[in-house]
Amino acid sequence: ILVWYKKNQDYYQLRFTKNIGLKYLFYFSFIIVMVIAIFFDPKFLTLALPFTIICIGLLYLTSAIKINYWYLLSLFIMLISDILIYTDFKSYFSIICILIGVYFLLNSLVLKRFVMRYKFQWNALLSLPLVIGTALIIYLIYAISELLISYVLKALPFVIFSLAGSITFTITSYLTYHVVKYDEKVSIMIVAGICIFIVALVPINELFFYNKVFTVLINLTHVLGLYIFMKFLVNTKYQNDVSETKKYL
Repeated sequence: ILVWYKKNQDYYQLRFTKNIGLKYLFYFSFIIVMVIAIFFDPKFLTLALPFTIICIGLLYLTSAIKINYWYLLSLFIMLISDILIYTDFKSYFSIICILIGVYFLLNSLVLKRFVMRYKFQWNALLSLPLVIGTALIIYLIYAISELLISYVLKALPFVIFSLAGSITFTITSYLTYHVVKYDEKVSIMIVAGICIFIVALVPINELFFYNKVFTVLINLTHVLGLYIFMKFLVNTKYQNDVSETKKYL
């Protein structure tokens, strides 16, 4: 063990140093995003948000033991989506809906390996919290659709695809939290909640009622959600199954 450690010590020290530098770069980019959201034209976010997402991707690459390329692809999809959102949301609305749906489906694939590690139980889908949460999501979709129906009627199939992707990700996140015993599993539910919040607020802010406060909240939660999800994928460790018994001498 000591021989292996000495051989790899320089490598891990270099990796740790790079990770610290990337963290500071991410914090700096996050601050820039918030400053732009508060004081400047949101179109400047077409530059700041992609750079922040790239920082998150680099942090993942330097921290993860095993790279999941579906996750990296999802970050790229979100990067393109953010550029289109703050370039011209109305003109690219259908494309944005497709990209958001693909993003959520890709992240559902990322979480699939966590859920499939344990035996699936149907009672997880029938639990009271999930039923209540699903009912609230359906009501939220109905309320927003009624508000924005005149704006999104021509792009309704793309909206449905986007919503289907977000619901799939929410359910997969819930199963990851409920079925599997992981460290820091609460963070995945925080990410799911943030996703619902953003999907609900962005169309209202961009199509119906623009408000600077909404823009700040959207970008704050957006970057935090991406970062928390990345940290979950990097830091999550398998716990012993509760059914396992320990033997002591």
